[in-house]
Amino acid sequence: MKLVQEKISGTMNSQMYSYVYLLLWTQHVFSGIPSIKLKPAHHYIEQEESTEYNFIAGGKLILPCDITPPSPDDRVVLMLWYQGTSGYPIFSVDARYRESIALAVHTLLQNHASRITLNITERKAFLVIEPVKEEDAGEYRCRLDYLRGRTVRRSHMVNII
Repeated sequence: MKLVQEKISGTMNSQMYSYVYLLLWTQHVFSGIPSIKLKPAHHYIEQEESTEYNFIAGGKLILPCDITPPSPDDRVVLMLWYQGTSGYPIFSVDARYRESIALAVHTLLQNHASRITLNITERKAFLVIEPVKEEDAGEYRCRLDYLRGRTVRRSHMVNII
């Protein structure tokens, strides 16, 4: 009986060492291939940044969203702006079937159509609401989906004075 247990134990240790070796070998081999990029674990944590802004009623509200991709070979494929706790975006930019965000399809929620615009530069997007009304106060969220990277969320708390 003891001989059988030692044989099983030896087989399990051998399998475990083979598995660990395979993991280390895979990481070493794939890290040298240009089309496969292994990223550190912190790249896969869903990120959320939050800032607070004060705006004057009747003025212009400008909220930034950094659209810089996590790596040079990545790009934004979908940008969604939400207001409050609603699950429906007030503005969306869909570049999933386009070569760049500059050629993306822009969709605006009807009840905001006359007051909201979106300005996109190479590294930032700005949601602009003009004129600002008291009901514009609250949380605004910018959600970015990248072609390769993880989804990033940025939150802005807007106060209207």
